[in-house]
This record gives sequence, structure tokens and C-alpha cells, in this order.
Amino acid sequence: MGYRTTEKFLLTFGLKSLEELPKLDEINLEEK
Repeated sequence: MGYRTTEKFLLTFGLKSLEELPKLDEINLEEK
């Protein structure tokens, strides 16, 4: 992957991560 592709991926993944963070926290708590 080129730098631009990686940057776009990180930005997109970062935004999705912020939106999904509460859901991920709930899943992690349930698994533990």
C-alpha cells in the first residue's frame, strides 16, 4: 500500500473506531 492509501485507511479506520468504540468496549467487557 502506498502512503496515501495507508493515510486514507488510517483516517477512515480511526473515524470508524471512534464511532464503534462504545460497542467494542461492551464486547470486551462481555468477553472478560
